[in-house]
Amino acid sequence: MTTDRSINLSDVTHIIQGQTTAVFTKMYKGEMTEDMRIRSFSIVTATRTFDVTAPSVDVRDLWVKCLTTVLPLQIENTSSA
Repeated sequence: MTTDRSINLSDVTHIIQGQTTAVFTKMYKGEMTEDMRIRSFSIVTATRTFDVTAPSVDVRDLWVKCLTTVLPLQIENTSSA
């Protein structure tokens, strides 16, 4: 079950590094710093995005690495269920 505060991993289509989504662009309207850009990533589904600015590049890299590792496993498990 998904609420407006959660995203099922099975719904995630991809992960984007940086602040390239429409929400990030609208939210910061050119006021984002390079530091903020490189610490950011978005979790994308067919219907929404979850945009995150991590406290450091290392934390961003860890989240992106873990999510991109888990997502294919989730797809595989969903397909075989």
